[in-house]
Amino acid sequence: MMLAADSLGVGSCYIGQGWTAFADTYGQDILRKWGIRTDYYAVMQLLLGYPKLDDKHPTAKPRKNDRILRV
Repeated sequence: MMLAADSLGVGSCYIGQGWTAFADTYGQDILRKWGIRTDYYAVMQLLLGYPKLDDKHPTAKPRKNDRILRV
């Protein structure tokens, strides 16, 4: 989804541990308000939005030639 968003010019930010946002009483109330069963939970959250016009897209760092990393 992040790659698809980027191809459309939409920025994204992955947020892990989405289930904690709906684990407490307040989060359960939001699920009810949205008509979502309270035994469902979010695994992650993905924020989407359009970047500012002057912001530059991140570029890759220069690679070092003849360098191989092994783990």
